[in-house]
Amino acid sequence: MESRSAFIPIGAFAARTRLSLKALRLYDKLDLLKPIHTDPDSGYRYYSPEQEKEAKLIFLMRRMEMPLVEIRNVLQATDSEASDMLQRYQRDFQCRFERNRRLLGDLLALLRNEELQMNFEVRTERVSAQTIASIEKRVRIGVLADHIHQSIGKLQSSLGDRIAGSFFGIYHGEVSEESDGPMEVAVPIRGDGPVDGATVRHLEATDAAIVEVPPDQCHFPAILGAYEAACQWLRDNGKSASEPPREIWNCDGGEMWMTVVSPYRRSDEGAES
Repeated sequence: MESRSAFIPIGAFAARTRLSLKALRLYDKLDLLKPIHTDPDSGYRYYSPEQEKEAKLIFLMRRMEMPLVEIRNVLQATDSEASDMLQRYQRDFQCRFERNRRLLGDLLALLRNEELQMNFEVRTERVSAQTIASIEKRVRIGVLADHIHQSIGKLQSSLGDRIAGSFFGIYHGEVSEESDGPMEVAVPIRGDGPVDGATVRHLEATDAAIVEVPPDQCHFPAILGAYEAACQWLRDNGKSASEPPREIWNCDGGEMWMTVVSPYRRSDEGAES
């Protein structure tokens, strides 16, 4: 242990790091930032100069509204891992901010007794059989975008010119703050050969209810209207879902729109659809 003459009293340490005395006492109790020495008689806390960087990191992460459990993970990680964690947290924060901004508009519209603009047209189409490569993972809404982007990157790297169509998602369960799917990122491919880091499987041809979602509706909760429109069409026409819904991601000239695909069968399976 270094000389006690180099110790910094808690008051001075708080001033240097901009952490309050209350926060420092809490971080000591949580084993997040423990003092280098605590006087056994007075209980007074002392810190070392080497702890200033860690304290300032905590201060800045708290300013970013990062939960303490995530701060602990960052502090325990390598510099490279910590950098990735911070950037991922910021992306998630921006996604939450944008989602809340859009939700605010819908909430204000409801308060004004205005009807939300979620009217979608449904058409039917025979979807051809296809071989796909996919990456499936259980994710909640906060990390859904990361899962999609990372999976697309991995598939592009592994597949090269075997890619035969647009990337799409298959939702095997609800993805929300409370539910973790799972959710599968997939792409049609040429050939049946294995793909590094992915599953290769075959999707049979199917009839489907199709809903085109324009760019300004490709966000939560507006896109839920497309899924509801497809489900309502199935109910109204005596059909039931045969597979989980798919969400095709289309891009043209930098503008993205989505296509919701809901495979179906008749409720009475013996009848032709």
